[in-house]
Amino acid sequence: MNHSKKELTKENILKYFCKEDGTLIGARCTEKYFKDHGWLEAIQSYYVDSLSTYETLYRILNDISIRPVCKICGKPVKFNKSRGFAKWCSPKCRNNDPEILAKNKIGVSKGQKEAYKERGDEIKAKRASSLKEKYNINYSIVVAHVNHMLRDESKDEKIYVENFCKLRSIQFYYLEKDVKNESLEHKMGTEEYARKVRYDFFEEVRLKTNSNKIAIAHNLNDNVETILLNVIRGCGIKGLCGMNIINGKIIRPVINIKKKDLLEYCEYNNINPCFDKTNEQEIYTRNKIRIKLIPTIENEFNTNFVNNILRLRDLAMLDEDFLNNYTVEVVDNSIQNIDKHSIIFNFKNILEQSDSIKQRSIREIINRKLNNVEGIGNIHIMDILKLLENNIPRKKYIIGNKFTIEILKKYVAKIYRNN
Repeated sequence: MNHSKKELTKENILKYFCKEDGTLIGARCTEKYFKDHGWLEAIQSYYVDSLSTYETLYRILNDISIRPVCKICGKPVKFNKSRGFAKWCSPKCRNNDPEILAKNKIGVSKGQKEAYKERGDEIKAKRASSLKEKYNINYSIVVAHVNHMLRDESKDEKIYVENFCKLRSIQFYYLEKDVKNESLEHKMGTEEYARKVRYDFFEEVRLKTNSNKIAIAHNLNDNVETILLNVIRGCGIKGLCGMNIINGKIIRPVINIKKKDLLEYCEYNNINPCFDKTNEQEIYTRNKIRIKLIPTIENEFNTNFVNNILRLRDLAMLDEDFLNNYTVEVVDNSIQNIDKHSIIFNFKNILEQSDSIKQRSIREIINRKLNNVEGIGNIHIMDILKLLENNIPRKKYIIGNKFTIEILKKYVAKIYRNN
């Protein structure tokens, strides 16, 4: 028997340890099998940690999203670090196992056999229906992972993600930043600075890999929390819309899917995600909204609260879409010239609009010049409108190192960057 060192790849693991449908063969998850077939050295050297063979195998299977399942019903089975993986998920399934029944000389009806077969076929079909196969989507991905150095387990998560990508031949990019200390240097909140670091790195990787989109994993529950956070801070209709599924190069493929459904999907498809323990701690406003505010409202005021927020979002999105389209039309008709330095616009028509459209038009012009309106509050918008209403040539409104709006002549102004 050839005991040369084996190469631990996903293909080999699927070939030597799993059935055709990707489910794990329990009989091959023993140290004797590893040793007899030359796998023991490869498995034990996979992690530097001093883990048992079974613990190491458990991590490897996590990395490639393979989780042992019950041979009867297909549900995930329990793991024991000294005994390995169970063959059945429950005593009921063990008692219904044809092999056990045969050993005990208990007959298995034809109907039972057909039910087991149908259940197995259903599991195989669902595992095979990946996005690419089901929707014929042709795409490739790279992974960008950021360690904010805020939690002890962050380095373990980096290893998990890196191995997950390595076994699938996916490009992996990693950034480590001391967010807590650097946020103090930049005079920003920890959450705010962490978000900036993440998105800056994602964009850097996007450009380096010539990718066209950045996929973020926000789900429906995240969106409800964002809407409530916006209300607490003070917002208009746009804030009630929450996060968009598409926002320029940012896409959120699972924004309309509940977290519990995503977790069920992971469990069913033997995907074992990492969990951030700080999400369960009341240390950030968003966490407090999730842990305290939403449950309190649901328990004491309205059990249908989350669905009502989503209906409010849908109505707000309809209004926002109409107002945004009208604003774009007003601004398009107002702009006289655009070049790399400035935008020149006639604001006579803008001042004739309702207060809502006036404010939206100013934000739209700023956004067209800066590509964002971050840090631009309502007080700035009102000051700019006052400048335009006074309509005095050569008067300016300057916002730090961001931009300047200058009146050129009656009803004509320009906006340009300050840096």
